[in-house]
Amino acid sequence: MATATPNQKKILNDQRDWDFWYEDFVSIVPPSLWRCLDPENPNPLPLQVHPVAPTFDSVQAGIDSYADLIANNQRVYLQFSSIYEREKKEYKEQEEMIRDLRDHIRKTVSETKKIPLRATQPL
Repeated sequence: MATATPNQKKILNDQRDWDFWYEDFVSIVPPSLWRCLDPENPNPLPLQVHPVAPTFDSVQAGIDSYADLIANNQRVYLQFSSIYEREKKEYKEQEEMIRDLRDHIRKTVSETKKIPLRATQPL
């Protein structure tokens, strides 16, 4: 059975350990990510997808440089670029949180229970 001191990770060895392990796991998941992962949530939020960088052509058809954009579209392009940078940062943060959770799972699940886990499988 899982026994742990307050600073020690709970190890999932068998079914008896599940409640303790799961409680520990849930406690480390950031709320913003838990809203996407909670298996009891009937309407989980989707995970963020990798954002697509704006192009000059997406702001003004046929344009391939910033200098060729009309002034108003230059402002629009800068706004789109700002939104893209923010979304890219948020996406990278989410990816890091997921990587940390995957590491936590790998470190706190016994070797015999890890057999079904593979690095390429989603969390």
